[in-house]
Amino acid sequence: RHERALTEQALRACSFTPSSLFQHCVGQARAGRLSIDSTYPDADNLNRMVGKDSVCRECAGKLYGGLAFQWRTTGPDASLPVRPDCYYGVNCRTQTHNESHRLRYNHAVRQVRFH
Repeated sequence: RHERALTEQALRACSFTPSSLFQHCVGQARAGRLSIDSTYPDADNLNRMVGKDSVCRECAGKLYGGLAFQWRTTGPDASLPVRPDCYYGVNCRTQTHNESHRLRYNHAVRQVRFH
């Protein structure tokens, strides 16, 4: 929830709506300046979708999620608080039950430590 609120804050700071962010990211992806990281679920398929003129609603939602995550992790740093990255990133279980951990660390990153 906290990362979502920060993403919404970054959208506002960059004057994006969810729809305009989607259009921006698709344009960036088609121009070769943005791609969904290979560690993102189904990244290869989502990156292929970028070139299509139309996709179904379910696929569009998945594509938006991948592009928005990539934008959030590579883009709007100036409008977000500076926090160290959590080693477990989006897969961190501690963020779900420990508010101080959730607020102290950035979880909009890929997991880099595995136990």
